[in-house]
Amino acid sequence: QPIGFARDPDVFFMTDNGGREYTVIREYTISTGELSEPIFGHARFNASGVVQGTTRRKYGQILGFTYEGPRSTVYWIDPDRVALHEALQNAFPGMHVSLGSFSDDERRAIVTVSASNDPGTFYLFDADSGLIELGRPRPLIEPERLPETQFTEYQARDGLTVPALLTVPVHGEAPFPAVVMPHGGPWARDYTTFDTWRQFLADRGYVVLQPQYRGTLGFGQTLWRKGDREWGGTMQDDKDDGVAWMVEQGLVDPDRVAMYGFSYGGYAAMAAIVRDDPPYQCAIAGAGLAELRTFQRVTFEGSRFGRQFQNPTVAGLSPLEHVERASIPILIFHGNRDQIVPIDQSEKFHAALIAAGKDSTYVEITDYGHGPSLTPDKQAQVLQLLEDFLGSDKCGPGGL
Repeated sequence: QPIGFARDPDVFFMTDNGGREYTVIREYTISTGELSEPIFGHARFNASGVVQGTTRRKYGQILGFTYEGPRSTVYWIDPDRVALHEALQNAFPGMHVSLGSFSDDERRAIVTVSASNDPGTFYLFDADSGLIELGRPRPLIEPERLPETQFTEYQARDGLTVPALLTVPVHGEAPFPAVVMPHGGPWARDYTTFDTWRQFLADRGYVVLQPQYRGTLGFGQTLWRKGDREWGGTMQDDKDDGVAWMVEQGLVDPDRVAMYGFSYGGYAAMAAIVRDDPPYQCAIAGAGLAELRTFQRVTFEGSRFGRQFQNPTVAGLSPLEHVERASIPILIFHGNRDQIVPIDQSEKFHAALIAAGKDSTYVEITDYGHGPSLTPDKQAQVLQLLEDFLGSDKCGPGGL
């Protein structure tokens, strides 16, 4: 896949995973059709981009490469960038330092310092005067109150290694209640950057597990391709096996686990309630897909090409066809401005559950699209829905 031109307009950079587990970056020469050997790759994660200079001094020069580790990371190769990044990283131990725009003389730069529990602070770096704080995008967040998110792995029942993000509340003692929160996509992934849903739930006392189940991008071809045509099957097993792993660690109470997901994650929550012996007390589905044939009208990948490329991999369990098997309560919510997943997917699933005598609550959110929230009040409305449902008898006797 082309990702940008080199300084020479006859050459462009491309990502390539042909015949290898992890994506690498190569150069393609247009005039000769020659494809270079890899110029960058990572042993455990997909390479994703090239960082080129934009200042007069370094315009078009390759300054570094990006790869998709626990968070998207730049591997700097330019000596000036390496030295500056190392100096700033030493000044902010345990934080993630990101170098942004530079002045043409390379003596000033915008720097962001953040963490999994800190949305970040913007600084102006000046070679003469040092760092000047510019501001925080979310100044009311108190990072010391919030837990850090750890990258971990566990074994699925068939032996596949499943990467995951784990967030354990700052306060309380194990075994905790827990929320399994699968990402959307499913050709997507989670990062250890600040996440509002994750931190909100952890602040309320829930362990949050974000399994990077089979079908997830960024962790190599094996994990990604094993999700093909396994919707509601082994893809779902990976999420359930994450619960078993947390219980084995003594971290989580097996009788106090819920699933919450949005988009594909909403589908996973719908599938969870109709599978046999779910390890959850309740589920919450935001903007989920209830019938897989509707995927032909859904553009999760953001393009018609992406949809056509992904469509053949979509097969498995359609929750709408199995509502009679639902065995746990579910909260379903959907925005009436959603242009990705039709709102009738949630409406039909809720109506079918009610007709089958099952426990379902449905909320339509006005002026809400397919996320993120258009306004702070809509974000607050969604967060309040989660808190109220998980803490009430609607999630089972006594709540979660």
